[in-house]
Amino acid sequence: MLIESLSQRRQEFQHWVETARDPADSSSEGLRFLSDRNDAALAEYEIAKLDETRWAIRMRVAYRCGNCNGMSIPWSVFETREACLQFFLNVARMHFRRPDRPHESSRQQTAQREMQELLAEGLFGFCEPAASSGV
Repeated sequence: MLIESLSQRRQEFQHWVETARDPADSSSEGLRFLSDRNDAALAEYEIAKLDETRWAIRMRVAYRCGNCNGMSIPWSVFETREACLQFFLNVARMHFRRPDRPHESSRQQTAQREMQELLAEGLFGFCEPAASSGV
C-alpha cells in the first residue's frame, strides 16, 4: 500500500511538473513584489498564463526581521488571472494581519503595519506593482 501511494505521488508530481510548473516557468509575466520601507517584510508573486482557460501563480511572503516568519507556495492553477491575484491577496493579507499576540520586534510591528497598507484595497482596488524583467 505504501509503495502504491508513493508511486501515485510521483505520478501526481510529474503531472504537476508537465501541466503547471514547466509551462508557468516559461510563460511568467515576471516577478512582482511589495516591501516595506525598511525592507523588513516582503510579499512577492509571479503569474503565468498556461492556456486559454488556465492561469498559475506562485508566491512568497516573509518577514526579514523579528521572528522571520514566512511561507512559499509553488505554482498553483486557477481558472482566471483575477483568481490568481485574489489568492495572493488573501494569503498575503492573512500573513501580515495583526497578530494575536504582539511581535517580539518593534521593527516587525512597523513592517506589518506598512505591509497591511500596501495590500489594502484602495479607492480603485489593489494596485499591482510592475513586473521585473529579470526573473
